[in-house]
Amino acid sequence: MSYAEPRSHPKSESSRGVGGLSCRLVEPGVSVLHPERFALGVVHHGASKLKGSSVAWGEETVVARTPLQPLATPWVELFESPKRPRRARSRGIDLAEDGTVLFGKVEIEEGPLEEVSYDAFVRLLEVIRDRGYPHPLRIWVTIPGINCEEDGLERYQAFCRGRSLAFEAAHGVGFAQRLCASSAVGSESGPVAIYFLASTVNGTHCENPRQLAAYRYPREYGPRSPSFARATVAPAALGGARLIAGTASIVGHENQHPGDVLAQLRETVQNLDVLVASLPTSDGCAAPLSTVKVYLRRAEDLSAVRGALEATGWGRGPVLYLRADICREPLLIEIEAL
Repeated sequence: MSYAEPRSHPKSESSRGVGGLSCRLVEPGVSVLHPERFALGVVHHGASKLKGSSVAWGEETVVARTPLQPLATPWVELFESPKRPRRARSRGIDLAEDGTVLFGKVEIEEGPLEEVSYDAFVRLLEVIRDRGYPHPLRIWVTIPGINCEEDGLERYQAFCRGRSLAFEAAHGVGFAQRLCASSAVGSESGPVAIYFLASTVNGTHCENPRQLAAYRYPREYGPRSPSFARATVAPAALGGARLIAGTASIVGHENQHPGDVLAQLRETVQNLDVLVASLPTSDGCAAPLSTVKVYLRRAEDLSAVRGALEATGWGRGPVLYLRADICREPLLIEIEAL
């Protein structure tokens, strides 16, 4: 049985979150905020559009986009804050900050992926440090052609090397202890797109008992290991939100069930259940998981996956299904939550 909580319809969702931050899925064309809430960041995917201009959301709202195509309801991700955010732009990164939490986004035009990834993460880490939000809590990355080869190296591996070197430049060789929950998936086209959350207070970065920490993967997965934690739990003072990284059918460091999407789904859900059960809570009370996203390599797997997921706690509420390439070619599905 899944440990994930039942989730209500997004229009009535009132999830707790980082520093009063909440994240919910809203329908395209719906621009209704909860009373006394402000839109800190909005993320839409593919061709989905939001009703109204930036004025409807507030000029302070950062709108991020990815080229990933929704496979079912094209939910839009809405990050809300109880405090009116301030807009800023620094070193090519668009920001909205409320004094506790910062939401940012940056798009990178094509170039050698290791170099542009290194540059983007150096800028990201410098900007959040200089603005007083030095603790990344969650990072999302979309990479075109993630499984393709570039200069003799898979593009995901090139990205990982650039990201790792940027963290090392910012925090030294012990940077692994500062890594937050992250996702990196592939698109068919478009720029490298990054959006992220950072805070004035550090969260607790956690690993999955069933999986080797990604930053300790052996060299068979690339010259630099992936730089992320399996989950980040915000401190109690900021709401105790549980930010779950992209999770796939990996046990230890090895892929499981190649070619079988439903077996991979079952393994992924087991990984999620074990991870969530192991996370620390604030006063014994865990923040609800209100947003679930599923990345599918093959669009034709949607019906089978949706039916199987609905039988678990991870599919009881609205789920955003996106067509995306997973970081390892044998993997067919990845799931994340917040």
